[in-house]
Amino acid sequence: MVTCISRPRRPACIEGISERVYAALTGLGLANALQSISAPVPRRVIWNGDASAANTERLIDREAFDSGVLADLEAAGVNVVQGTIERLSHGDEGWEVVLSNDRVLCADFLVEARGRRAPHKQGELHRGPESIALGQFWQLPKAVTARPSVQALSLAQGWGWLVQLADGRIFTQLSLSATRHALPERGCEAEWIRDAFNRVLGTDNPLVAATPRGQASFRGCTSLLNAEVIDLDYIRIGDAAMAVDPLSGNGIFQSLSSALVAPAVINTLIRRPADRALAQQFYEQRLQHLFMRFARLGRDFYRQVASPQLDDYWLQRQSWPDNHHAHPQTDRVLGVAQRPVLNNGFIELADVLLTENQPLGIWMVDGEPAVERYRRKSLQGTQS
Repeated sequence: MVTCISRPRRPACIEGISERVYAALTGLGLANALQSISAPVPRRVIWNGDASAANTERLIDREAFDSGVLADLEAAGVNVVQGTIERLSHGDEGWEVVLSNDRVLCADFLVEARGRRAPHKQGELHRGPESIALGQFWQLPKAVTARPSVQALSLAQGWGWLVQLADGRIFTQLSLSATRHALPERGCEAEWIRDAFNRVLGTDNPLVAATPRGQASFRGCTSLLNAEVIDLDYIRIGDAAMAVDPLSGNGIFQSLSSALVAPAVINTLIRRPADRALAQQFYEQRLQHLFMRFARLGRDFYRQVASPQLDDYWLQRQSWPDNHHAHPQTDRVLGVAQRPVLNNGFIELADVLLTENQPLGIWMVDGEPAVERYRRKSLQGTQS
């Protein structure tokens, strides 16, 4: 039996996802959770003074979404336990999970999916500049009509995300440096946020007519890749394994990317003991590759902001993690090698095509082994 231990997410927030993430969630059959996801809404971006409005986002109320996911898990036969984990211990008989109400659960295999709240086992392999997400809900007067929309803006001290909802609520989130001098004083967050958006939006700032709802929230949003993400009877997925900068909406996508391959990795660890090292190699290399790619993509967005007097927030993120290209300018074929791949619910060795842009290798292209296709085309090119 599979048991999921969960508790309501705090603080409440609104998040955005791309059509790619929505398609992945739809494919998982999350009927209840999908009801809390909006239709596509227009997104306006003001970055380094340049405005564009080419894309859309779907919006998620995380409280409603998480409740829907739990309902979907129960419908699928998962035993859902409402509670908070007090401590974990591992012994000869497997895992012992003690909840805050002193209830004890035992497990043969543990999946750590508590996001950034998950305790670190051995620190991080990589950690980006320390960042804080400052969130605040707002309410427009009833007389003000608003159509759902999203705005992403580069601000003096960081970047901001502003969401207007059909019910007149607004949600703002700012990514800021975690240093004390970069954060507003306690009790003054709402006016500080309003002023930060004012400097970019001016008279178009919807917060001018809005009233803060509840208290502002602070939570960490530092990019990090954890060490020891997998063992023989343990795996970390989502933000518990690798948490990326929420810039450009990559957070939920990367969480899904690790969660969707986890079943095959777990299946291999449990049912094919001889291939355990292969499964671990596959998972660790995949996380490290994705982490560095997302980190470099974020760095390139930060580098689009230029000013004679850039805040330390921008300068730090424009130089991290390195100066390598997020995507190599060419995708030259490097050769053929054996690498672990996902095949029919297991991790197996297979011949893959290595390229500059895909250092982990390409296994299949349109249902055909990439190596066979490459060799056939190379032969055709030689004969012609």
